Amino acid sequence: MSFHNDEDWGFYIETPPSLKNSATYNSPCEILNNSPLNLPTYNAPEKLTNPIIVRPDGEAPTDPTEIESRAVNVLNLPKIYDQSNIQEIVNPQSIINTFDYEEDQLHIEFFDIRHAIAFRQFYNNLKFNGQTIEVKFSVPRPVTGSQHPINNGTIVLFHLPPSITNPTLSQYFSQYGEIRQIRGTPQKPTQRFIEYWDTRGSEAAVHAMNGVLMSGSKISIEFSVPGGMRRKAFK
Repeated sequence: MSFHNDEDWGFYIETPPSLKNSATYNSPCEILNNSPLNLPTYNAPEKLTNPIIVRPDGEAPTDPTEIESRAVNVLNLPKIYDQSNIQEIVNPQSIINTFDYEEDQLHIEFFDIRHAIAFRQFYNNLKFNGQTIEVKFSVPRPVTGSQHPINNGTIVLFHLPPSITNPTLSQYFSQYGEIRQIRGTPQKPTQRFIEYWDTRGSEAAVHAMNGVLMSGSKISIEFSVPGGMRRKAFK
């Protein structure tokens, strides 16, 4: 892996993610066969692309106040949908962490945020049995009884050597999953945040790297909830 000599994050990290140069879908009638959920999964050797969906009537409108999330709510589903046939929408299940269906609302949490973005773009404002469904980003639900932050794909590293660079951290931590962003603050040179596209990458990094020595410093790692997501969760 090669990096610039300086700390030019824009060279290898882009946030928010670019949705250009990716797979396109020209017909919403191909929902089951050509759904964006058929993108490569975390375990596939191919890198997951940042999807953009081309709809016959133009791009579905987006709410600028929404915060991208791995969780989505599917609203206004026809009454014919229940637990027995909801798999038409949440298939393949290998890319889905959890889903819950109550009445006409479906809550889905994806491992990889790009699958959530693709799902929202593809399904929002599509008609199911003559009924227009709505897909909105949501807040991942906390684990019952847990006092720790949920795994939302971002980890925070403490007690780092002050001189360590982001490219060096990327070399250590990219082996556990594809990194979306590495960030920090000048006021806290021994602390850094690493965001993974896929929550399975962040989970693997915590288990493998928590407590290891880096340049003589024993680091500690915890899951971190992005500030915007935290504000929405506690409103």
